[in-house]
Amino acid sequence: MPNIINKIKRKFTEMLLSHWYPDVTVLGLRSRPITRGNKIQNLTDIFVNITSVIIWFITKPVLKFLSIITEIFFFTQKNSSLSNTFFYTKKKSSPTIIAIGNLIVGGAGKTPSTICLIKQLKTMGITSAVISRGYKGEIDKKNKKSQFVELISPSYAYEKFGDEPCLVAETGVPVCVGNRADSLQKINSAFPKIDLILLDDGLQQKKIMAHKKILVVDSRLAGNESLLPYGPLREKLPLVYKIDALILNLISDELDKNTVFEKFKLDKKTPTGHLRTASITWKNTNNKEIKTQAFRRELHQNYKKTKIKPLAVAGIAVPSRFFKILEKLKIDFEPLWLPNHDSNFAQNLSEQIYISERIVLMTEKDGVRIIYSGDKQMKKYNQLWILKLNLSLESNFINNIRDWI
Repeated sequence: MPNIINKIKRKFTEMLLSHWYPDVTVLGLRSRPITRGNKIQNLTDIFVNITSVIIWFITKPVLKFLSIITEIFFFTQKNSSLSNTFFYTKKKSSPTIIAIGNLIVGGAGKTPSTICLIKQLKTMGITSAVISRGYKGEIDKKNKKSQFVELISPSYAYEKFGDEPCLVAETGVPVCVGNRADSLQKINSAFPKIDLILLDDGLQQKKIMAHKKILVVDSRLAGNESLLPYGPLREKLPLVYKIDALILNLISDELDKNTVFEKFKLDKKTPTGHLRTASITWKNTNNKEIKTQAFRRELHQNYKKTKIKPLAVAGIAVPSRFFKILEKLKIDFEPLWLPNHDSNFAQNLSEQIYISERIVLMTEKDGVRIIYSGDKQMKKYNQLWILKLNLSLESNFINNIRDWI
């Protein structure tokens, strides 16, 4: 019964994502043929499909009503003062604060953009720190005091801080998770010589007033242009504040700059960076890192042994992005989509691989949930391989950011 409920949840989520993003393939899953020999499985799938459709048609008007309530809330707040915002006035020796965020729910590329900025600004001698909510981590869920991410003892770091903060912390910069205003004070106290503080997912928060705001956009743009939960938008368009820079996430999709400016009503003089893949490597959970050519040999040897295609797991907001990259690399695989920020990721994955020695492919964000988790059993699987995308932004764009600091 729990398995059927999970299938219904997944099917409902698929329909919701299709409704949110009618012009974009988010999941990117290949259709699987129905096996005639398994009548029970076929009947289960039919039951799941019918039940999911019924739930969707019941839920849809409720989502619409809730979105109307959200729109009324935004209308009443639109002209309100920023009295609830903590203003941080920049002094000559204090760090610049830059908020990085998007306008839709998850997956636009905020964290990869943050990591890219950290690395490229570091080559210019600029030191950074990051403030993150730590979504679905223990600190976030239990509203605990802000803490710096520690990866020295990796057990349970993911459960405590969340997946994205652990991924950012791999760059070596201080990452503080929890209440943003409290995190700001802790960074200023512990690292008084920091040049830059990045607010990961910081556009909608009102705890800290950022000096500059960077919007990250991917091919989904504004989806169906409806507010949550009927649509994916976190806030109503047009925006009531200025966007100081724009990052177009081009890791696996093409995106027209002019279309973005028109959709979000942005000033066409806004500095724009293009997030692209500079190189790709593969790393397993034992920290063995190799290039794609050598990795193909690993795949070939594994297939000769198991006679099973590698399993590509994507527990991220836009699984199709990961699958597209694998297809461009000419890797044949079987796709598996798991929920974004899945707190049971390791457990759900173990159900797929414990009976086989097949290779499992995953994103860096998913890899964090294994490497920095308390699941000792999953770490023993040496066939888990993580796709490492080395990303870059144009030097002109990075120079614009440097000039803010």
